[in-house]
Amino acid sequence: MTDLPVEDLKILARPADFSTVHVNSISVQELPLDAFVREHEVILSTLIGCLEDDDVLCQFLRDIKQSRAAALITCFKDPAYRLSQRAMDCAQNIGLPILSIPWEVRFAEVIHFTTQRIHEKNIEGYKRTQDQLFNAYFTSQTLDDAARILARFFDSPVAIAGKNTEIKGRSSGQTPNETCALLDIRINTFLWGYLYICEPEKCASLLAERELLEKYISLPLTLWFNKESIEDMMVLKMKNDFVWNLANKNYTSFLEMAQQGAKLGFDLAASHMCIAFRICSHDPDGELNEYSARSAELTSDMEDLIIAERKRRRLNIMFADRGLLFLVFAEVTAGTSTHFIEEFVASLDCAFTEAHPDLRLYWGMSGISPENSEQFHKLSQNAQLALRYCMNARDAKRIFTYKDTQFHQIVSELSCSENIKAAARETLDHLVIYDKTSSMDLLGTLMEFIRNNGNSSQTARSLHLNRQSLLYRLKKIESLTGMSLSQRRDLFLLELFTRIHSDY
Repeated sequence: MTDLPVEDLKILARPADFSTVHVNSISVQELPLDAFVREHEVILSTLIGCLEDDDVLCQFLRDIKQSRAAALITCFKDPAYRLSQRAMDCAQNIGLPILSIPWEVRFAEVIHFTTQRIHEKNIEGYKRTQDQLFNAYFTSQTLDDAARILARFFDSPVAIAGKNTEIKGRSSGQTPNETCALLDIRINTFLWGYLYICEPEKCASLLAERELLEKYISLPLTLWFNKESIEDMMVLKMKNDFVWNLANKNYTSFLEMAQQGAKLGFDLAASHMCIAFRICSHDPDGELNEYSARSAELTSDMEDLIIAERKRRRLNIMFADRGLLFLVFAEVTAGTSTHFIEEFVASLDCAFTEAHPDLRLYWGMSGISPENSEQFHKLSQNAQLALRYCMNARDAKRIFTYKDTQFHQIVSELSCSENIKAAARETLDHLVIYDKTSSMDLLGTLMEFIRNNGNSSQTARSLHLNRQSLLYRLKKIESLTGMSLSQRRDLFLLELFTRIHSDY
């Protein structure tokens, strides 16, 4: 028996297979027995309340054994006291070692000694496991092999997962569930992945040693993740450079690009659309430094989101980034309509801004190229043009299409005309002046009506108005502007004037 101060121990009951006692923890228990006794725990007890009643004592011993404790250590104030033969036979039959210490030895000393020995023994086990993990890595073994090494150490099925909880190695076919202990594979503040312990109750004392877990278990496991990360980074950089060169027409032969793209898993013959987006600060006065450590971290986070969302939606896309600007080329096929791509964009936007509420994304989307075309450069230009208009817009809209930019180019050209600007002011000033003395916000109502394509029901919902209140406002707008909202020509002019007014 190596985990206890053996020089002060006397063996009172020795089961037939008794040689050493494997101890994971130690606690003091009296009647009634604590329901939270752990496996391989040594129970210290004075047996108060059951020394004079063999029935109670034998039941107490059976409860200890049923809790899968390692042994019972007791002490008697009267050195002449002996356990009854019935109690000794009971312990012998159920396989529970009973030991005694002198009354003068304090339980606190036993607990301190045992806990210290357990800690030392755990460190030895951690060091031995670390050596095995290092050896497995340097002999090119897999994370499955690493999981099997850890399963022997923890005496529990083990699974190893990446940051996105994708399982990368497991010791058995058991699938991790909510009952598993989940440990971070972390060095300092950097998270590499997770370790699932499927039967944590078997190794509670080991799991309590968080510093030892990080030092002896996390460190060697990060070698596998780091190797995979380097390989992924090299592949990602190759793809990044390829897509950037494609978008900027930085090549001499499109045929060579198509062949190179096929090796990287890209089909340049398919129809594509381009999506350009930029990560920006939510505060218009606060700019992000594109070459800062935070920008690099944000770029990495976005790359992970794009890859995960692409896999989830089974989209064929290729992307590149330069600083905080991203270009994404998405295949558009019979099974992948623009609707799926718009959902992809919405999911990315939601996931990123939820993780970084101080930031926002601005988007520009091109049209769709025909099959077997070489229009990637044109798609990129159109998407980036839409992105520029989106970032310069003064309203809340954060996604622009190339079609939007065509309209806004016309508006921009017309807004340079002093005659047209004067006509816009003359028409809308009536609404502006009325709004100063009223709470109706007729100009805002008009813009929302135009934004909803003249749909009064949808406009009423978005403005939280009842239909009669909205109709009253619309009639007031017609009265003040002298234009009819039901006439297409008048509505077009009002849209043009409001966009010029807001410097849209």
